[in-house]
Amino acid sequence: MNATKEPVAPEPDASPGYECPCCGHPTLPSRGLYEICPLCLWEDDPGYDPAHPEAAAGWANGKYTLAQARANFAKHLTMYDESDERFAESERTKATKRELIATYEALEHAPPSERPALLERIAAHKQTLLEEVIASMD
Repeated sequence: MNATKEPVAPEPDASPGYECPCCGHPTLPSRGLYEICPLCLWEDDPGYDPAHPEAAAGWANGKYTLAQARANFAKHLTMYDESDERFAESERTKATKRELIATYEALEHAPPSERPALLERIAAHKQTLLEEVIASMD
């Protein structure tokens, strides 16, 4: 995002990214640099150790351990518990998340000739999620 709150579209490249420790999908451009996963909204705090998901760490994800966030994502497609005010997401957001997950799964088994189109779809889904997060902050 730039200073005017206008979303900046991610550029598709040869790799979808690094796996988010919470949702397990390759949504992060780098690891441990406090990037926020567009799919589950986990902030990749380097203080969280995926080998010890029950351990509390850092401040980036508030009260949530990695294990709690993973369980919430498995149920609700977000790291947040349903009692958290940040939990509420539109049906459009949930549908976009399901489409993004399906596209990541298709990418895993796609022949090289299909990868560029799938990476473009991934970038478009991530852009849509970014726009929806920005709209929800207004």
